[in-house]
Amino acid sequence: MYTFAQLVNSVAQSLLPLYVVHVVGFELEYFSLLLIVQMAMMVTTVIVVSKIAKKFEKRTFFNAGCFVYAMVAVAYFFIPSQGTTQDWARYMIYPIAGFQGIAQALTFTMPNAMMADVTDYAHIKLHDKSEGLMFSVMETSQSIVQAVAAWVVGYVLDIQGYVSGETQSDEVKLLIRCLFCFITLGAMVFCWLLSFGYTLNREKHSKLLA
Repeated sequence: MYTFAQLVNSVAQSLLPLYVVHVVGFELEYFSLLLIVQMAMMVTTVIVVSKIAKKFEKRTFFNAGCFVYAMVAVAYFFIPSQGTTQDWARYMIYPIAGFQGIAQALTFTMPNAMMADVTDYAHIKLHDKSEGLMFSVMETSQSIVQAVAAWVVGYVLDIQGYVSGETQSDEVKLLIRCLFCFITLGAMVFCWLLSFGYTLNREKHSKLLA
């Protein structure tokens, strides 16, 4: 789950600036404002979740984040390009970015919280403290996924004819739109399916520590 959540994060870091500038048609300064909206919603979500964390299971929060991120991907796909008859709809990218911030807060923080429970489970069942190894594997997978995803995205754009600093063709714009939206959607659906393998809940965890 953590690995695929990081895949989405890497794709967003690589493609979102290109999406905003080349597909939606905003200046790069607008992307900075979009990031501010995202960060504000991420911080707000973390604060809210910390207040209500005991009322819901961690997997519930994670699945909610997957659902929101999937809907964000669909919404981004339908943002019109510059020069269309619905030019005003381009500005919907800002509230969508706010929901993306909510989804990021849930999908990128919950796996770490869930891993803490897994390390307790492994310690009790296997009689071995292996949290260092587990978190090292998580961080290593993050680095590998981010590097590979950035390379693959760059390679695919390059062979399609993307040229940095130039006006892009309609084919490249469509490719940026599809890569950003469909990779995000597919990875979040897969994360949601994987989450069903995480069966530790608050009750089971309490029994383990009893």
